[in-house]
Amino acid sequence: MLTYNEENHEYFWNGQKVPCVSDILNILFGDFCSYGKDDRTEDGRNIHLACKYLDLDILDFATLDNRYVPYIESWIKFKEENKGITGIIDIKSGQKKTRDKFQLLMYSKLIKEELPLVEEILYSEKFGYAGTPDRFYPGSKDCYGVYLKDDSSYKLEKYTFNKADWNYILCALQILKLRKES
Repeated sequence: MLTYNEENHEYFWNGQKVPCVSDILNILFGDFCSYGKDDRTEDGRNIHLACKYLDLDILDFATLDNRYVPYIESWIKFKEENKGITGIIDIKSGQKKTRDKFQLLMYSKLIKEELPLVEEILYSEKFGYAGTPDRFYPGSKDCYGVYLKDDSSYKLEKYTFNKADWNYILCALQILKLRKES
């Protein structure tokens, strides 16, 4: 059984802590993300949460911090202009980075069923890591980053992968495994 400790950003499979997508990205790119209380991290979490609540039709706009409104408007605009899009969507509230591609590649290996997902925690028994893809719309395994902007616009980026990309991830997983064993 997979469980998630949101406060510490930790995933557990049958009670044992397992690496997550962020851990792997930290190996590949250094300090990928911190789960502390800095403003940027907190803003990103709040924007993701507001997008999730919007998609679940439970967002109370009256309680939404005004700083986040343009990002939510960006998400609404993306959804209206891209009806019928299929694949894995990662919501970003910052600039495009090289690591985004690898994050989406790892999410693509976690999705096993053709069911829509809104921030579901997933685990790969085959590869031994967990993660939480932002959205999955069945029909393809195409991968997109949606970069929400503070001017109510967005940029859509489609990612493609090659075999070497996955090999980098496998190497990072091996490093995490070796660190755990020592």
